Amino acid sequence: MKAKKAIVYHIGRMPNARLSKSKVNALAPYVEGLVRSGRWKPAALIEVARPVSSPFHTAFIWNKKYNEQLGLLEQSRHIISSFDVYSEEVPMKAPQRWTIYVRSVDSMVPYTKVVSTPRLRNAVMQDAWTELRTWRDRYANIGFNEFGNVFAAIAEVERRFNLNQAAKTVAA
Repeated sequence: MKAKKAIVYHIGRMPNARLSKSKVNALAPYVEGLVRSGRWKPAALIEVARPVSSPFHTAFIWNKKYNEQLGLLEQSRHIISSFDVYSEEVPMKAPQRWTIYVRSVDSMVPYTKVVSTPRLRNAVMQDAWTELRTWRDRYANIGFNEFGNVFAAIAEVERRFNLNQAAKTVAA
C-alpha cells in the first residue's frame, strides 16, 4: 500500500518585494488558502481584497486616480510577486494512538476506551486527583507561594465536585 502524501506550502517574501516582511508573514496563511482554492491570480485577488474586512484590503491602494495610472490588476500582480510560494509533497504521518496508564488494570489502555468506559474513566480521574493533591501538598508545605492561584483553583474544583469527600471514602 502506498503511503499517503500531503501537500505542504512554503510561503516567504521575495527579495525586493513591495510588501514588508511583516505584512507577508501576516498574510501567509491567507495566501495558502487562496493557493489551495486556485484563487491566487490577479483578478481573483482583487475580488478577495475588495471588502474592507479582507486581510488583503490594506495591501492595495484604493484611490481612483492612482488606479487609473497603475490599475488594480497591476497592483495585484505586484502583491502576488511579493510572495515566494512553492509546494512539496510530504508523507502523511500515521495517526497517533493515544493510550493512558490505568493503575487498576495495570496496563496501557486506548484513550477512546478509557473515556467511553465509566469504570476506567473514574479510575483514571481518581489517579489524576491523587497525583494533583500530592503535588499540591508537596509544594504548598514548603512555601511555594507563587503557586497560590493554582492551589486556589485546585481547592475550588474540589469544593465544587465534593472531591474531598470522595477521597476520604476511597481511602477509608
